Amino acid sequence: MQLMWQKSGKNKMKTLMLVLTCLTTITGFCQQKSSASAMVTINGGSYIPLYSNDVQQTAVKSFEMDVYPVTNNDFLVFVKANPGWSKSKVKSLFADSNYLKQWRFGSDL
Repeated sequence: MQLMWQKSGKNKMKTLMLVLTCLTTITGFCQQKSSASAMVTINGGSYIPLYSNDVQQTAVKSFEMDVYPVTNNDFLVFVKANPGWSKSKVKSLFADSNYLKQWRFGSDL
């Protein structure tokens, strides 16, 4: 640390900004991961489906949604705990031929 403060004023500021940026990034990442299970309520209502020949309004109940995106690792844990979502068992209503295509796992997932 002593070497850092022996640098010129301009270099001190650059070094300090770099350290603060790194700490802010790490702190934000840690907070995001610790809050990964945070959920928000999406209020129910009615909508007209975009990809449907039926133009009637459809009722949707309120539901919970993750605040943060689900990671591939999160989804892997989910699939292992819920085998019905494995590639070989998922219903075609919920997944097409591209489902889990990018994963390097066997057909069991």
